[in-house]
Amino acid sequence: MQAMRQAPTESDLLALARVLDQHGVKYALIGGMAVGLHGFVRATKDIDLLLPVNAHNNRLLMTALEQLVGSSSPALQQLRLDWMDKGHSTALEDRLAIDLLYVAADQSFEQLQQHIIRVSVGDAQISVLNVDGLIKTKLTSRDSDTADRIKLERLRNALQKKPNL
Repeated sequence: MQAMRQAPTESDLLALARVLDQHGVKYALIGGMAVGLHGFVRATKDIDLLLPVNAHNNRLLMTALEQLVGSSSPALQQLRLDWMDKGHSTALEDRLAIDLLYVAADQSFEQLQQHIIRVSVGDAQISVLNVDGLIKTKLTSRDSDTADRIKLERLRNALQKKPNL
């Protein structure tokens, strides 16, 4: 029986970030949770991770996810490493949904790597795209991406106008 899926909470995000760091997984948080870390809280149904197309990193990721959801999770068993190693995006659909993305709005991890920052939340460090990087991932025709992009562009403009103190 599959676990009842729920919207991710900050505590879910922190648990994920801790386990990813513990196993040395390279990633960047994108999507609604990342927008939230930049001050624009909005409902989201999953946690979106942008990952490099890298077999070693994928194995580290699988080990981290196994620790997070348990090795007997049917959702974990459905992930196909051979597809992930080729850069095919997928999702872990457990109690918590985690999208494992290798491209976002035609942008790869490598193309966005210069935009990755580390943010402290509680006792966790989260790798997340900065505002400019997130804007690049929001260049789609989806309504939610358009709304996010407008907010992020306003934030970027406000930060650029802020005088140095």
